[in-house]
Amino acid sequence: MGKKIYITESQLDYIIKNVDLLNEQTSRSQTQTFNLNTTFESGKYKEHDLSQPETDKVVNSILAFVKKYPNAKFKVTIEASESKVPNPAGFEESGSLAKARANTIVKYLQLKLGDVSKRIEIVPVIKVGTTEWDTTKGKDHIDYRREQYIQGKIEIVGSAEILPWDNFKIYKDAIHAWFWYKKPEDKTFTQSSMVDQCKTSPSGSDAGSYAQAKGSCATANVLEQMKKAGIVSGSLTQEELIKVTGMNKFQGEGVFKSKEAVNLTGEKFFQALKSSSIGGKVRRTSTKPTKPSI
Repeated sequence: MGKKIYITESQLDYIIKNVDLLNEQTSRSQTQTFNLNTTFESGKYKEHDLSQPETDKVVNSILAFVKKYPNAKFKVTIEASESKVPNPAGFEESGSLAKARANTIVKYLQLKLGDVSKRIEIVPVIKVGTTEWDTTKGKDHIDYRREQYIQGKIEIVGSAEILPWDNFKIYKDAIHAWFWYKKPEDKTFTQSSMVDQCKTSPSGSDAGSYAQAKGSCATANVLEQMKKAGIVSGSLTQEELIKVTGMNKFQGEGVFKSKEAVNLTGEKFFQALKSSSIGGKVRRTSTKPTKPSI
């Protein structure tokens, strides 16, 4: 039988009065707000108008928050509000300047957050103040200034789906091509692995030179890891993978044929292979049975 705990009437009263406060504090720990009021000067809205130091502080705050919850999905809300003070030329429509600013910040955050952004939904919210424009007050009146702001909030909205493809990556440009594979418990792909083990470009014109790459990131070993993860068919060959991805003498297919640099991981890597000629041999999730948690 468990132990009985006795509390006094005053202690019970304290618990009842403070239970809502405890819930509020728990809720607050899973959200964070940030101020973006100083990111633009009056009438400005383009990316080059951004106060990057201030915006980068927000980026770092978001990254720090996300790091605390590695298996969560997040929503970032960028709320931009404008007053009814007349906007500059080109923004006559109510809310249009606030919308342009919010969209600029959203794009900047998506760029700066990198791979982390795939776990974050970033949503712009546009508001317009209710105080009617009065020329006798002037544009700097407190009634208008309190309705002119940009603020943000990040919150947890669920659990992130961890795909086996998150452990695989490809990078290629006009000269070189690399595959990465990392262990599921590793958080990032290491630069040293890329330089020392993952280079798969040929040293000469030999069509079979792709086999020269060694280490855990060599094409054959990456393919082996894909098969172990159950995300490609056991019949998929190294040459088929190389032809599609455009290694060595092969041009590649689809996005892999681009003359621009290709940098794909996770879902994007999967989708690129799925739309190729080997699409029937790749799977989004593993066919391997997972071990029950103990």
